[in-house]
Amino acid sequence: MKFAKIFLLVTVVATLSACGSSSKKGAWNDSDKKEATEFCNKEIGGQFPESMKKMIDMDKFCGCFTEKVEAEFDNFAAVKASDDKSAGEKIGRDCAMKSLNLGGAADEKAAPAEEAPATEEQK
Repeated sequence: MKFAKIFLLVTVVATLSACGSSSKKGAWNDSDKKEATEFCNKEIGGQFPESMKKMIDMDKFCGCFTEKVEAEFDNFAAVKASDDKSAGEKIGRDCAMKSLNLGGAADEKAAPAEEAPATEEQK
């Protein structure tokens, strides 16, 4: 099984380098970015229950996913060949939190809550 993964990775890398600009960690070509986004939408998004799909903005989620795997891996073939489940789970959690539809500002820099007026005891 490991040999098959290595063979597949070598084949994909050789094909990509023959096709034009190759990807590298932090600077993927458009083909790898597109493949990662499509994988995210179909394979990852397809596993979410409908109730969760209503709470997560899949465009934001898959954009986050693609950015994070691009920063960690040389190309999308390396992502598919990776056995590091903990990294995948961390990326999934991080991206899910960043893409929640909470009905308001789901931005990381949400406005601070207003302070409640002081009660008589606090004055």
